[in-house]
Amino acid sequence: MLVDLRVLHVPSSDTNVVPPVVLQLGADRYLFNAGEGTSRSSTQRKANLSRVSNIFVSRVGWETIGGLPGVLMSMADGQRTSEALHGPQGLRYALATMRSYAKRDIMKLNIHEVDATTPSEGTHSHPTFSPIFSDDNLAIYAVPLQPTTAQQRPAKKPKLASGHFSAQASPATLQKLEQLWRRPDFYPSQLQPEEAHAWIQLVSDSIFNDSLLRKRQQQQESGSRVVSSIQDVEMDDATSQLPATTTSSNPSRTSSTWRPPLSPAFVMRPLPKPHADSRNLSQDRLDPAEGGQAPVLAYICQAHEQRGKFDPVKATQLGVPPGPSFAALTRGEDVSLKRPTSWPTMSADDRQKWMQHQRAASRNAASKGKPKPAKSNVKPNNKDTQEPTPAAWNDLEDVLVRSTDVMGASRAGAVVFHIYLPSAAYIGDLLSNDVATAFAPYTAEANRDAAQEQSHTPHAIVHAIPLDVLYDTRYQSWMQSFGPDCNHIIANADVCANKLMFPSSATIPLRLSKLDDVMFKVPQYQLTPRHPLADLSATLNLKLVAAEADQIIQLHPRGEPRIYASGAPDFDFQLDSQEAEKFAAFQVEAVEEDDKQLQQLAKAKAKNAANAKPKPQSNSDNAATNDDGAARSVRLREARKVAWQEYLDIVKNIKAANQYGSIKEPATAPEQDVLVTTLGTGSAAPSKYRNVISTLIQTPSSGTILLDAGESTYGLLRRKFGCRRDGTAAQSGSLKDQDVDDILRDLRILFISHIHADHHIGLIRLLLERRKLQPAADKPLYLVATAFVHSYLEEYEQIERLGLDEDVIFVLNHHLDYKTGVDPSPSAAADAATTAVNGHGRDARGRREHVAHVEGIKELTGLSHVHTARVDHRGSHCYGLVVRHATEGWSVTYSGDTRPAPELIAAGRDCTLLIHEATLEDSELEMAIGKGHSTFGEAIRVGHEMGAAKILLTHFSQRYPKMARSSLFAMSDSAQGKRVPIALAFDMVTYPLSQFERIQSYTPAMEALFAADTEAEAEEETPEANDADGDKGKANGKANGSSSAKGVAVAASVGVAAATTDESSDAKTETKDGQASQQANAVQGRDEPSAGEAYVRKGLKPTEWRYLGLCISAARVSEGSLATVLPTLVVELVQQAQTGAMGVTGGAYNVDVLSTHPSPSDEGAAWHALLRVDARHAHDLATSLTLLTAPAINDVRLKLRVVGPTTTIQTTNSLLN
Repeated sequence: MLVDLRVLHVPSSDTNVVPPVVLQLGADRYLFNAGEGTSRSSTQRKANLSRVSNIFVSRVGWETIGGLPGVLMSMADGQRTSEALHGPQGLRYALATMRSYAKRDIMKLNIHEVDATTPSEGTHSHPTFSPIFSDDNLAIYAVPLQPTTAQQRPAKKPKLASGHFSAQASPATLQKLEQLWRRPDFYPSQLQPEEAHAWIQLVSDSIFNDSLLRKRQQQQESGSRVVSSIQDVEMDDATSQLPATTTSSNPSRTSSTWRPPLSPAFVMRPLPKPHADSRNLSQDRLDPAEGGQAPVLAYICQAHEQRGKFDPVKATQLGVPPGPSFAALTRGEDVSLKRPTSWPTMSADDRQKWMQHQRAASRNAASKGKPKPAKSNVKPNNKDTQEPTPAAWNDLEDVLVRSTDVMGASRAGAVVFHIYLPSAAYIGDLLSNDVATAFAPYTAEANRDAAQEQSHTPHAIVHAIPLDVLYDTRYQSWMQSFGPDCNHIIANADVCANKLMFPSSATIPLRLSKLDDVMFKVPQYQLTPRHPLADLSATLNLKLVAAEADQIIQLHPRGEPRIYASGAPDFDFQLDSQEAEKFAAFQVEAVEEDDKQLQQLAKAKAKNAANAKPKPQSNSDNAATNDDGAARSVRLREARKVAWQEYLDIVKNIKAANQYGSIKEPATAPEQDVLVTTLGTGSAAPSKYRNVISTLIQTPSSGTILLDAGESTYGLLRRKFGCRRDGTAAQSGSLKDQDVDDILRDLRILFISHIHADHHIGLIRLLLERRKLQPAADKPLYLVATAFVHSYLEEYEQIERLGLDEDVIFVLNHHLDYKTGVDPSPSAAADAATTAVNGHGRDARGRREHVAHVEGIKELTGLSHVHTARVDHRGSHCYGLVVRHATEGWSVTYSGDTRPAPELIAAGRDCTLLIHEATLEDSELEMAIGKGHSTFGEAIRVGHEMGAAKILLTHFSQRYPKMARSSLFAMSDSAQGKRVPIALAFDMVTYPLSQFERIQSYTPAMEALFAADTEAEAEEETPEANDADGDKGKANGKANGSSSAKGVAVAASVGVAAATTDESSDAKTETKDGQASQQANAVQGRDEPSAGEAYVRKGLKPTEWRYLGLCISAARVSEGSLATVLPTLVVELVQQAQTGAMGVTGGAYNVDVLSTHPSPSDEGAAWHALLRVDARHAHDLATSLTLLTAPAINDVRLKLRVVGPTTTIQTTNSLLN
């Protein structure tokens, strides 16, 4: 069986200190640690993590679990049914803190905690410990380690882990909690220690479970429809308790309308604190382990011994006849047989005759009773003539032949260690007597007399250690104890070259740098390490090897470290070299798999084909398919080269136009400009070209502002801006003289738009790194987010110190609302009466605190306004942000994830820059509505409606890996005829606010560059969902056709018209409704799309929609005033109906507001709204709206009338009129 070890990525600017390592034995894989970037590395390096059955965590810290939520959700979305997770105590608690954003109910997660602090009673000084995990391939042992610098040490010295922590909650305690957690007065933070432990177990077990898997199996058996995993577990805030630390934003959610949570994972009230604080509370901030969990696990992985080869000569000498007995002995089974008692003294000829006699007797017995055909003229065969048997053969004895008697010498299984020491403080524990006992069987001394095949010395040890540990003489002696033949893989940022860990994304700025080598600059990287290992390796007489991305070490049979050909581009050249020019010009072929990898790939494809359902296909069809694939590859290579030449020609024309003044811009120095750096620009899950969303704003005098913080945000900042501590800042080429430490030190506002994982998983590392700054930040950080984010961080603070109690100030999004917050926008003062419609109660204490927070932000940053606006995404706690400077004249609006939102348009009116999500192409309107996202055209229309001077589009679906296939920039002219510059975001590109006109002129060159491989790259990408927005499947433009494009224009124009007061717009709205009805009818007539066709919202067919009409009338409300309030009013009414009726009509669900327009028969005294909802919830929505108390505007009560549900828009409109 082939055994190897693979390093996905190494410590670098992009990544953390502990690399993810995959141990592969045959077809089974085991993952060690999953820090931030693990999912992206698996995509970049073509490492299929869906085949990983067990994950082992060395320490409960963000460097080892930061990427775990994404990995687990990707596995579940990849239809994996179960996964096992192993790690120190506290692992369950860490997972429980993630319950607000990481949930799936199709994959069962089995969590095993290892007791790393308390020894079992009666353990002697040299214990014989058992593995924490064992299967048919290997056994894995965990060795707990503690630092000597921790203030709080265990009462006793920790012994070797003898298995998993078995302190399971008692059935009585679990039963008691089952009766408590569904009640509205249940507060987990008040539980006693035993109950608290049981509650953590319940929550962690319910985050990932297989309840939907069982449901799917039942549905498949009955033939009913299978629902989406994401749909059933998505965190809609309305279905969960708000954290008890904040006041609910909706007073209607009282105990009278209480709806029990779906599971313990939906209980958002704070967790009880861990019964023991195992953090390293050292006072030394320079200690890398300070503030984190003290216990660390070292892992010993030992493959099972392999039996020696079967020796048929030995078996024959013992009297075993060939045949089934040989097979049984080969399987390790013992065989009983009869042989003459004189066997030991029989000659070789006699033994051979005996064996022939036995085979003949066996054949005769097998053929006895079977009729034989008559044969004529057959000559007698002397061989068939039975010779008389010797008398000695009649005296037989029973003999047991053991398999060990006929097998060759067994071979020892491969051995590999994984060692993670956060600091030198752990060396003392590693060298202690108890721990030394664990490693003693694997030392060179213990295996001195063993043959090479029986030696248990490790072939490889992965060392994730700081530089001071590597150069500690005690640790060097420990490494030498395993002999000179062991490969020591050193994973350390000083000894590993700071290469690009995600090089595919760097290919885009490399090629676009021909267009603008200042804006599009390849991030800094280094080809040589700061501390090479050659001298140290020679001094110690050890094989010291610096870890590399895609490094693979073959363990059985033993081999030397080499680089796995995953196909990822390798930037092993300087940017000013000829190699870089050839690479940019597509003159360097992509790295392909080697022969061995191709053979393995062929075997895997053959196995999949054998297991798949047979499809009739002729040999000629197969040949044609292969030929088409080869021809397509050739055409793609040639098309890329042609596109490159066309791109260079356009670049020449653009530069000439800029030189002769066709594009005029004010000359603004970077220090006086607002710089927008799009760190990550993708949605849902990271891909090799786009990371998940994060945007940095560097201002002249207001510090830095960070908008969302997807996974690996800190790594992107460090890669982009460098760090003076390691000498990389000088090579960053950033427009401002700021490195990553300066940016964190100057960070004033960190805004998290909502709780979905792709928007905030990188937040914890940002806080961890900011807390360790030397010198520390002298100004506070205002963290603007929802209560879910704040509660999550406060719970995780019990795992690692984030500095929340030092200089991080929590600000709740709804207290900054531009209409109802503590500092409303002056333009919204006229709409103050609509506050009653919102129905949002605010506690006086919270408002007073936030008044002080807003004043503090203004004083610190010089901003005149910091406002949030509720946006239309999935859940009621999603916000956009608007910041305006008091004196410098700039303002920025950020949308977060949303459909076109009237409140955001109002809040960001006349802003300088709109940063808006543009997840999907215009042809994917149906999907955009279902997912709660905007299309490209919708985002641009929002900017025009808002009056934004500039527009930056970001948050693209990963189905568009490089550049979307839409000519968006023809829409740069606003309705007022003003030319609005529009820019398309790429990862780690800085856009100066003063140069958007120039950026707009680059668009033709970008489209020419990416035209050749847009389709091909879209087919290559297979994004795995990381949150409720997950882009599963592929887009197929042909499936949409021209009718979809037409529908986009219809729906978009309806939405814009509903938000205006112009009479001509109202007339157009009426016409467009008829077109929308025709479009809806056309959609209903389609069959359900197949696997390769366009995505339908959460697995629903178009025929499963229902339509409702809402008539809002008031005798004394004028048309003009109602027109400006109505779009917001309809959204609020639907939200109140959902949340107010929870527990009565089925809970929360998605509702789409398709159009709002004045009634044609009531001369403006009434308005109609058209709603769309999943058929399963249609009657729930109708009931909820019927039960809703009518709102009041300007002391005039409005009258609500609900019609439907119906199956068509036309029927609904007829009922309304």
